[in-house]
Amino acid sequence: IAQQLERRRKDAMETLTRKEESVRACVETAKEEDAKARKVLAGKVDVLKRAMADQSSTYSGQLLDMFTDISELRNDFERFKTRCEDDMRALRKDVDSNRVKAEALFSEVTEERGDAVGAYMEHVTRALEDEEKQWQIDVDKATRRLRAEFDDYKFVVNEK
Repeated sequence: IAQQLERRRKDAMETLTRKEESVRACVETAKEEDAKARKVLAGKVDVLKRAMADQSSTYSGQLLDMFTDISELRNDFERFKTRCEDDMRALRKDVDSNRVKAEALFSEVTEERGDAVGAYMEHVTRALEDEEKQWQIDVDKATRRLRAEFDDYKFVVNEK
């Protein structure tokens, strides 16, 4: 029994030793592949770092140019805004100071408009009355002429 146990223990130890060696071989292979991958990735990382640095400097320059342009536009806008605000303030002062004059002028214009409308209505009414009288005169003349023609016609017919 002891010999069998010893043999089993020895077989188990050999199996464990073989598995350990196999695992060590796999670990060594993995280390080598990892080292190769790290070298390849380190090269790629270096290339990406250079590309990022180049792109960063390019973008930084572009952003700086854009910031300068925007600053100039903002300054122009602020000057324009200030000038407009000043003009609006001056305009408000003028409007406020001339409000009484404007109200008086508005009242005067309203009165003159009323007078002008009244005078126009009078003129139109008179013109219509004159035209109606002229039509009446024309109708009376035409009626007399037709009556005279009719009377002449009756006279001619009665003589025959």
